[in-house]
Amino acid sequence: MKTSVAGRFKRALRFLRDSRALATLVILVVTMNMLVAASVAWFTMNRQTDADNIGMSLSFDDTTALYEAYMYDLETEKGTNKAPDGSELTIGNLVLNQYDTIFKAQNRYTPAFARIEITRINSMPESGNVTITVARNKEIGADDAMSAYSSSITRFTAFIIQDKGDNDPELLSDPAAFYDYISPRSRFNEVEDLSGAHAHSKTFVNVIGEGNSHTHEKLDDITLTLPYEAKNWYRDADGNNVMNVYLYITYDVQLIDCYMDKQETASGGISFDDNGVTFENDFKKVTVGYTD
Repeated sequence: MKTSVAGRFKRALRFLRDSRALATLVILVVTMNMLVAASVAWFTMNRQTDADNIGMSLSFDDTTALYEAYMYDLETEKGTNKAPDGSELTIGNLVLNQYDTIFKAQNRYTPAFARIEITRINSMPESGNVTITVARNKEIGADDAMSAYSSSITRFTAFIIQDKGDNDPELLSDPAAFYDYISPRSRFNEVEDLSGAHAHSKTFVNVIGEGNSHTHEKLDDITLTLPYEAKNWYRDADGNNVMNVYLYITYDVQLIDCYMDKQETASGGISFDDNGVTFENDFKKVTVGYTD
């Protein structure tokens, strides 16, 4: 009796699965399609944003990552993980609080952040580098480095809380307290002083040159690299190895100044009564992965 095509196909799949060749084949196909270096593994994120089409990565294995976003609510004067309409806050629907160009002390509460919880499996090394890639939406943001979109003025910074105090269940259950813990004044001041590109902190806009003759180059995506160690993992209630990585989202002071200089040249300046600056969210995708 001849073996059916379906039967032969099922046996072939069984062989590939048992020999781990199927996993290798899938990895190779995804790698070719995504043009990703073979040394990088990508996590599956659990959050999608339909309105803004923010996708959160693909996976080469079953390592997973969950994320929550937080910002400061100016009306309640507390940190929150909810958008103004009451929905869950995501990187896709996030709009940073207005930047005040005159009363700059007000900007202390402009940062937002995403808490990314990574669950480790054996294929992920205990120590290595976490990578976070943020891509902008060129269809709405254009290539003008100083246009009124978030990618023109936003700085992304990655970090890990070394003492793991952010794992306190009571703290995690209180968004207001958690925002204050992750974004204290000391961290805001530290990031505000950054300029240019660093491995763990970058902007979409590169400033080329100095003084009045400097120019701007706008990138389509940026990748942050953050080293981690075995001591950064902790055991959750289910016994899994878990690590929290934070994506801190702030205004870049140098780029804000460049943006304001452009507006002043174009319109003669911004009045004392109109000192707020807001930008439309043009972030397209965030991808989280790791390397050895």
